[in-house]
Amino acid sequence: MKFGNYDPLNATPLNRTGRIIVRCSGAGTVTAALSTGQSGSYNPRYMLSGATGDQLDYNLYTNAARNIIWGDGTGGTLTSSQLFNNNRVRLNVYARVPARQDIAPGNYIDNITATISF
Repeated sequence: MKFGNYDPLNATPLNRTGRIIVRCSGAGTVTAALSTGQSGSYNPRYMLSGATGDQLDYNLYTNAARNIIWGDGTGGTLTSSQLFNNNRVRLNVYARVPARQDIAPGNYIDNITATISF
């Protein structure tokens, strides 16, 4: 997921929506768990800038209200599940970078692993 440009002076959080697509055969339930990334914590996750060493907090959520953190089901997080029947399953990922973080310009990166169970 790409957040695009972040303005630390903007009082509005930066929200984005992405998706995980899983092709499923048969019928059942697919469940996706997301890792903590390099932060080692679900709240907050953060991206790092290799050039400055600054960190930019963000998080990933299971819902558009962005109040249920998507994780592995531990530490107050939930996974996301959906029924399937020989189809592609689309799981929306709702992301937010909180407003007014004092960071230097740079490229901020994190890597999240999605674990898919069915």
